[in-house]
Amino acid sequence: MKRFNRITFILCGIALMLAAFPVFAQKDDKAQRVEINKKPLQDFARIVELKIRQKEMDFDKPFLVEAECVLTEEGRFDTKKSKITRTEGDAEMVEIGKEAILAIGDSGFFHNLKSQGMDKILFSMQQDNSNFSSVIKSELQSLEKAKTMASGLNAMFAAIKMADNGGIVKLDEASKTLVNNSKIATQEKSVIINFSMPKLDFHEMILREIMKSADKNKNVQS
Repeated sequence: MKRFNRITFILCGIALMLAAFPVFAQKDDKAQRVEINKKPLQDFARIVELKIRQKEMDFDKPFLVEAECVLTEEGRFDTKKSKITRTEGDAEMVEIGKEAILAIGDSGFFHNLKSQGMDKILFSMQQDNSNFSSVIKSELQSLEKAKTMASGLNAMFAAIKMADNGGIVKLDEASKTLVNNSKIATQEKSVIINFSMPKLDFHEMILREIMKSADKNKNVQS
């Protein structure tokens, strides 16, 4: 089970700072425990692993994928109302970007954001010659609500870092990197969650963790 927790964490990072999402999904005093559907992420991990092993793709190529996504009550993407709005760059990498967004959208990781007032999000993923970045942007009902949510998310990141530093919840190096390279801000009534890091560093982290998880999976099955 731990191997899937690791790959889930990293695949969320492919979409952005989603290293925080497992925390979003924990039970609190006012909400029932969120049921996370890991299968879409596991399936996506296997697709990426296969393409890496068979050298079918050039992961260095630039691409951009943008999507407008409407959240259901369960925190998943409403497939009838959500859509890809813009794509640029290498066709194969664009498809990987689409699959990553869809896998995360089908997992239910956005439940906490939905419960806090996010009904519709703009979800983008981009890679250029130097950097990989991904952004979630959502307009809330008011400036105050946007500031309150951003403050809460920043507090959550601070708590994650504090728990790690105190040895309460120990993050692995990949997860720590994702958290440290994530920023949350507001723009008028919108909350913006941004993840960005140098492309080569991001690739090294992602490929290392995907292959590590794949090897562990094979050892368990053998």
